[in-house]
Amino acid sequence: MVIAYIVAYQRLLLLMEYKKPPITEAIIEIRFAEPLEKGLVDKVSTNLKKNYKNSEPYSEFGLHIDVSNQSTKFEQGEAGYRMSSDDRTDILIVTTNKFTVSRLAPYLGWEYLIERAYSNWSNWKRIIGYKKIWRVGVRYINRIDIPIEAGTSLKVEDYITVRPETSPALPAMSHYAMQLVMPLQKDHCKLLINTATIPSPLLNNASFVLDFDLSCEGAHVPQKDEDLWNLIEQIRKHKNDVFEDCITEKSRALFQ
Repeated sequence: MVIAYIVAYQRLLLLMEYKKPPITEAIIEIRFAEPLEKGLVDKVSTNLKKNYKNSEPYSEFGLHIDVSNQSTKFEQGEAGYRMSSDDRTDILIVTTNKFTVSRLAPYLGWEYLIERAYSNWSNWKRIIGYKKIWRVGVRYINRIDIPIEAGTSLKVEDYITVRPETSPALPAMSHYAMQLVMPLQKDHCKLLINTATIPSPLLNNASFVLDFDLSCEGAHVPQKDEDLWNLIEQIRKHKNDVFEDCITEKSRALFQ
C-alpha cells in the first residue's frame, strides 16, 4: 500500500513538472438523457456570449444505413452553438444534447479548464435547471513529436507502450491506427484509447497521437452537482494514471 502511494505521488510530480505537455486539446463533456428544447439552448447561448468573442451555429449529422433496403440517408442530430475566445483556444459548445468545454494548445492546466467549465455550467444550470445527465467524460488529445534524422525510421515502442504488433515476417510498419476500448474498473468508467501516426507539422519530426477518452455512463452518473464535479475530478486523475502507463522515459524526456 505504501509503495502504491509513493508511485502515485511520483507520477503526480512528473505531471506537474512537464514543461512542454503534448496536449493539443483537453475536453470536459456532459451529455443529457433527453434532448433539450432548442429555445432553451438559444437562451443559454445568448447569456454566455459575453464570455466569448466568437459564436457560430453548431450541428452534428449522422449517416443512417438500412442494409435491408440498401438505402442511406443523412440525419441531423443535435443543434446548438459553438463559442470561442478571441484567440479561439477556449471553446464552449452548447447543444440540445450536450454541454462541452475544451481548451486547445497551449494547455494552461487542469485548474484553469475545470474552473472555466464549472463557471459556464453554473450559468447554464441557472437558466435550464435540472436535466437528467446520461454521460460525463474527460478527453485529452496528445500529439507526441519526435525529432528524427534523415534516413531513419521511428520505433514506436521506444515512446509508447500501447501499439500494434505485427509478425516478424512482415515488412517494417510505416503507419498505423489503432483503437482500444476497455472497462477501467474505477468509478464505473470506460476507457477509449485512439493512437495513430499522423503527418508531422514540424520539420524533421515524426508524430503520433495518443487520444484518451474516459467516461461514465447511465445509472452510475451522479445527478447532484457536487457529486458530478467530484467524479469529473476523479476521472481526470484516472486519465493521468493511464497516460503515464502508456508512455516511456523517452517520451517523458520530450516533455521536459
